[in-house]
Amino acid sequence: MLSIAICDDEALHRQNTMNVLLRHAAAYDPALREFASPAALLVAMEEGYVPQIAFLDIQMEESGIALAQTINRRCPSCAVIFLTSYLNFATEVYEAKHVYFILKEQLEERVDAALARALQQMRDEKVLVYRSGSSLGTIPAREILYLERVLRQTRIMTMKGEVWSKEEPAKLLQGAVGERFVRCHQS
Repeated sequence: MLSIAICDDEALHRQNTMNVLLRHAAAYDPALREFASPAALLVAMEEGYVPQIAFLDIQMEESGIALAQTINRRCPSCAVIFLTSYLNFATEVYEAKHVYFILKEQLEERVDAALARALQQMRDEKVLVYRSGSSLGTIPAREILYLERVLRQTRIMTMKGEVWSKEEPAKLLQGAVGERFVRCHQS
């Protein structure tokens, strides 16, 4: 299942994006969620929603570029695809990490290439998903220095600081991210 967020403050464009994705991403078993504002998407993420791909309108009450910057910090593994009706945003999108920029009128023609690039990024980027309290978070594997068990919690030491989780290291390192680490002692 592929978790895809669509954030656009115009209902007609949101519905069109949803319909196009239902046709073009059907092979990936998409789990699509619509959001009418950046605030609504951020609240869902605070409650544990972790999109793998986010289609973001740029021109909303709150900037889609600023939303992408927040997503880049909170969920670095999420592939951002910008949508807009205005070509003048073509240079501003580089203020945030993204995989594609699509003019809304070209969505049908360009969505396959955008999805392919997002999926390629997902294959290349290995991330550790952890639970801290009631929310989920992700950390790119390349930023993790080590994990250690301290009492009944796991300290995840990253280049930017430490994160704590109640999950055991073995569970956190399941899958492809675990291939990057070696167990060197009991803790």
